[in-house]
Amino acid sequence: GFWFANLTSLIVEMDLQDALRRRRTMKEIAKMKNHIIVCGAGRTGRQVAEELETMTDQYVVIERDPKQIEELREFLPDAHVLEGDATHDSVLFEAGLLEAEGLIACLSSDTDNLFVCLSARDQKSDLEIVARAYEEETVPKLYRAGANHVVSPNASGAIRMASYMLRPVVVSFLDVATRSPDLTLRMEQEAVSASSPLVGKTLVDIKLPQYTGLIVIGIRKKNPPDAEEEFTYVFNPQADTQVDPGDIMIVLGKPDQIDKLRKFVNP
Repeated sequence: GFWFANLTSLIVEMDLQDALRRRRTMKEIAKMKNHIIVCGAGRTGRQVAEELETMTDQYVVIERDPKQIEELREFLPDAHVLEGDATHDSVLFEAGLLEAEGLIACLSSDTDNLFVCLSARDQKSDLEIVARAYEEETVPKLYRAGANHVVSPNASGAIRMASYMLRPVVVSFLDVATRSPDLTLRMEQEAVSASSPLVGKTLVDIKLPQYTGLIVIGIRKKNPPDAEEEFTYVFNPQADTQVDPGDIMIVLGKPDQIDKLRKFVNP
């Protein structure tokens, strides 16, 4: 009777801890706005979560496998993890889909990722969706299902392998610049609003490198409605390049410099 009582107490305590943890997680998720939902905590999902962790804590990971959840918490103990099936609309709503800014579908099968894209796009039309495709023939289907961007590991891996052979120094430099813990450089983007004080000025007038220390790599400009392409990318913009409303500046620098840019562009 003594051992049975202890065993029962242990089971009840573990269930209570799980219930309290889930309740705390749900309260934190309910407060989130413009966050990112990651569907899947497998190998790709963990890497995505680790990358997000370096920039923000406003993200939620959905995973139905308890073992995968425990492995994720070993790497990221403070991650907001929701146990459930991401292919169910109710779970997406629990993750704050209607308040989310983006969704990353990296489940273990293309069918599940396709279903998530369909459900998420149907519930929120302006959601930014990035999906993973294991099979090449799935890529166009994911775009039709509502994904804004589709990543194929086979294609991207092949390009990277060829790049290592053809331009190894360039690839190594990008790895060091974006992943080294010593340099902590980031390639980041910042949109220019219509009320920004930078609108109508040229880069030489703004003096962005002198003020923030950032390197301006490029600017994405929106084309007129009658143009064939929606956007134009200006690489290595010259000093006389004018900044217009809706432009997105692509810069390279440290996190504190990027924070300074955001305050400078949209105070």
